[in-house]
Order: sequence, then C-alpha cells, then structure tokens
Amino acid sequence: MDFDTPALEPPPGIQPNFDNPPNGNVQAHFGLAICIFLVFTGASLRAYSKIFCMKQAHLEDYVGLLALGPYIGFVYGVYYLMRTTGIYVHQWNIRASTVPSALYIVYINTALFQATIGTVKTAILLDWTRTFVPRGRTSFWWTCQIVMWANIVYYIVVTITSAISCSPREKIWHPTTPGTCFNTRVFFVTNASLNLASDILILALPHRVIWNLKMSTQKKIGVSLVFAVGVIACLVGAHLYLRLSPRKIRLAGSSEVSQKLSTWNSSVFGRGPTLEAGWDQPPNEPKLEQVQAASHSTLELHAPKAMKPCVLCTTSRRAPDPHVRDTRPHVWPSRHDPTTSWYEEGTGTPEP
Repeated sequence: MDFDTPALEPPPGIQPNFDNPPNGNVQAHFGLAICIFLVFTGASLRAYSKIFCMKQAHLEDYVGLLALGPYIGFVYGVYYLMRTTGIYVHQWNIRASTVPSALYIVYINTALFQATIGTVKTAILLDWTRTFVPRGRTSFWWTCQIVMWANIVYYIVVTITSAISCSPREKIWHPTTPGTCFNTRVFFVTNASLNLASDILILALPHRVIWNLKMSTQKKIGVSLVFAVGVIACLVGAHLYLRLSPRKIRLAGSSEVSQKLSTWNSSVFGRGPTLEAGWDQPPNEPKLEQVQAASHSTLELHAPKAMKPCVLCTTSRRAPDPHVRDTRPHVWPSRHDPTTSWYEEGTGTPEP
C-alpha cells in the first residue's frame, strides 16, 4: 500500500496534509481528563462510603465497579487514535496505510462502549430499586426491572451485531478486503437514538417517585437536583444523534465521524459513578447526602451531627383543637403504613 495515498480522495483544490493536519487533540485531551477525573472520583467516593461508612456493599456496587474495566480499555483506545490519526482529522489527511489499525481500534472501542454503558445503566437501575423500593414489589420496581433487562439484552445484541457487521469479519478494519457489510450508518443512528431514549427513561424514573413524596416543593426540587446529573448523559446522547444524522455523515469523512463518536462517548461514562457517588455520600458531610428508605417506609435526610435530622416523609398529625368538636370517625392511618407514609393524603395507593 502506498504510504502517500490519502485514505479518502480530497475535495477539489485541497492538498492532503499527512504530517501536521488540523486536529482536535487538545480538546480531546481536556475532555478525557475531565471524564477520567469524574469517573474515578465518583467511584472512589462510592467505595469509601460503602466500605468505611455503611460497611456494606450491594450487587449494584459490584456491577458499577465491573464497568471500570472496559472503560479503561475504551480510554486507552481513544488515546491510541490520537497518536495514530489524531482526533477530528479529515480522512483525506490520513494515510491509507494507517486506516486498518485505526479502524480496528474503533471496532474494539465499539464493543467496550456497549459493555461499559450497559453495565453502568444496570448498576443505576439496581440502585433505583433498592433506594425507592426497600421492601415488596411495586410498579416502579417492575418498571426498573423491565428497563434493566431490556437494556442488558439490547447491549448484548448490539455488541454481537457490531462484531459481525461484515463478512468476512476482517473487512471491518480492512475496507479493501473482498466481502459484504450491512449499512453501518443505519446501525450508528439507530444505536444513538435508542441510547438517548434509554437515558431519558432512566432519568425520568426516579422523578416520578420524588414528586409524589410528602414534602414541600422546595425539598422535592432539591432531591430532584441530585438525580439531574443524568441530564448530562441525555445532552451528550442528543449531540451524538445530531452528529450521526445522514447529512452530517455525508459531509464528514467516516474516520472523522468515528473519532467524534469515541470522544463524545467517553463523556457519557462520567455521569454514572458521579451520580451514584453524589447520592451515596458519608452521612457526616454538610450537604444532601443520602435519601434512604427506612424500616418503616419513611424517607430521611441525614444532616451533620450538629444538626437535627430532618424527616422528609412521615405522616404528620396535629393535635385536635379542644374547643372544636370533631364529628368525623377517629380512624387514623397507621404512622408506618407504607400506603400513606410517602404520599399526600387522599392519593390512595401510592404509585411509583
């Protein structure tokens, strides 16, 4: 293969630049550094809280820890692309001889991305069910289970599909190899749209429960903000979907699109451990740390030791006025009745 042949025929009047092409390596380095910091800071805070404060770990903690393996591999792949082709480099500024190695990294990174994001979403949904449904089975619990298993099956299918997108398989990273491939544009657009829909659904699930809690609107907003970290993933997913529109793909070289995918996908990972760590802080920190379902189906906000704990959701009852005769039947709901402790009076059976 000629080392001076561009990987894509340049537009008229443009000369290929193999030695120092315009690139976005600086932006990619900066973005990856932020994502790595958020991921490992969040994972460390989560581990510290579970090991030293709660002294108990659950299934979702191990699942979240498992996601670090493919994430590290994914980040290494992005840095490898920086060294070989650069990030945000037009395909006509890349030598044809470097395309197979770059496409092979993209091929591996696609599988690592699916493994990481699928594992993170599974850990988050497991955490939702433990936080909001400490006992029994509710419609919220079943919804989380359905979404979780649908995500698991989906990411397994997508990983296998991307691995066999060409026949023979080597044609994925050796485009000149004789063979056939299915339309990868449709695959990427469909994958991005379903990822975005999944992100929005996972973000919306806890808010439905939060806004049915028996607390003031101000407190509901405060608790909702803890879960609003997931908005970052939705924004990144929307950006990916717009970048992968057919018009965008036609205007950019395929190598540039793949590199943009790798860079933006890395930002999706930062919100998983960050969200779980922000939700599961040590109970002595002077901020909103942990909303936890207690044994009597109450939801308590743990404040610093110097402050009195604030009970967010308990059934309150004022003492009757001795000067007013109450003709209503004196049948009060149990203080610890799970059907009344989290929700406003008159709503009946709680809905998640």
